[in-house]
Formats: sequence, C-alpha cells, structure tokens
Amino acid sequence: MKKLLSFIFCVSLSFSAFALDSITDVFLGGFFNYSNIFKGSVEYEKQINYDTNYYDSDYRAAFKAAGGSIGCDCFFNQFPLGLYFRVGFMGVSGVDRTAADKTVNLENTEINFNTFVDVGAVYGYNIGQYFSLNVAPAVSMLLVTSEYRTLKSLYSTRATEDSLLGFGLTADLYAKFRYKYFVASAGCAASFYPVTLVSSADSSINYSTNIRDTMAYNLRPYLSVGVSIKERSASTFGAGGN
Repeated sequence: MKKLLSFIFCVSLSFSAFALDSITDVFLGGFFNYSNIFKGSVEYEKQINYDTNYYDSDYRAAFKAAGGSIGCDCFFNQFPLGLYFRVGFMGVSGVDRTAADKTVNLENTEINFNTFVDVGAVYGYNIGQYFSLNVAPAVSMLLVTSEYRTLKSLYSTRATEDSLLGFGLTADLYAKFRYKYFVASAGCAASFYPVTLVSSADSSINYSTNIRDTMAYNLRPYLSVGVSIKERSASTFGAGGN
C-alpha cells in the first residue's frame, strides 16, 4: 500500500510539474486583398516595315480580390509568444496589367482557386484586461489568378490569363479584443514575395508567356471574430528521456 501511495503521489507531482495552460483564439474573418507584381520583364513582338522585331518591356500586374479566412492564435502558460496560423480563400474581381507597353484593365470572368497560407509566431502585448496589440511574422504562400474571356465578334474571342504563385514572408499587425469566450480582431497583413512564378497570356497582344525577374507584394486588411478556448492539460515524459 505504501508503494502504491508513493507511486500515485509521484504521478500527481509529474502532472502538476508539466501542466500547461493554453489559450487558443479561433477566428473567422473577411478581408480585402491587393496583390501587386511590381517587378518583371517580358519579351514581345512588334511589326515594323514588315519586319518582326523583338523587344523587352516591363511587366506589372495588380490583382484585386476579397474573401474569407480562418485561423488561430495559441498561447501557453500566459507566455506572450505563441503560434500563428491563417488560411484564406478569395475571389479575384480583376487585374490591372501592363505588358508589351500596353496597359489594360481586365475584369475576371472565370471561377478560379485563389488562396493564401501564413504560418509563424505571434507576440501579444496586453493593453488592460481585454485588449492586446499583436504582431505576427510568418512564412507565406499566395496563389491568385485572373482570367478574362469575351466574344469580340461572331468568329473571334479575346482570352487573357494572369497568374501569380508567390513564396515569401508576412508581417501581420492587429488589435485583439477578448471577453470570456468571445474574441475579435482587426488589422492588416503585409507580405513580400521574392520567389514568384508568374504566367500571363493575351490573345490580342503577342508577347512571351515567360515572365522573368518577378517580385510581388500583398496587402490584406481584415476583420474577424471567433471564440477563445482555454484549456489546462498535462503531459509526462516516458522512460529513457523520450
């Protein structure tokens, strides 16, 4: 009996020693999204005196979108540094594109899959009992596509496509209000994408689909609401230090 009581006492101490208090804020939000390819080069053809000449020109494209997102912040033992996750899906309304020395404003007419994913850390600075100011650095992935198709005449159709796949970093600055189980946040996430894959085509302009030397940035102001979940858990280490 003494050995059993000693064993129970040791297990209780182990659970108490490694107990974790966690707060997980789960968000559902809406946002506007502005993606800008601010650097890029494209080769295009130009007919001069019946000769075909090739030139390089700048490529620029700005995608306008809006959508919804889900995500969470997770903090342990009231430590101000926690985990950060956001994923969103959006519809692109159109693109303003400059290529082959021509600028066009194109409305998106097709249904595409557009998304972003941000994963990183978050630091929360409490302001009073209910408010906090948060900053979250994260690694980021972004995919946006805009397609435009219209019937020019009975025998011809104009078709365009502009697409951006980017990998980079995000800095999210936002204010948070938490009261019991309710939580709300408002802020703006800014992303920079030095690694990008850009494709573009336009049936009315003859230029290369190989867009070179591209970089992009993204701005995403948003509002979100959700629930705050508080948990107390415990964990123990197994034999052998595992």
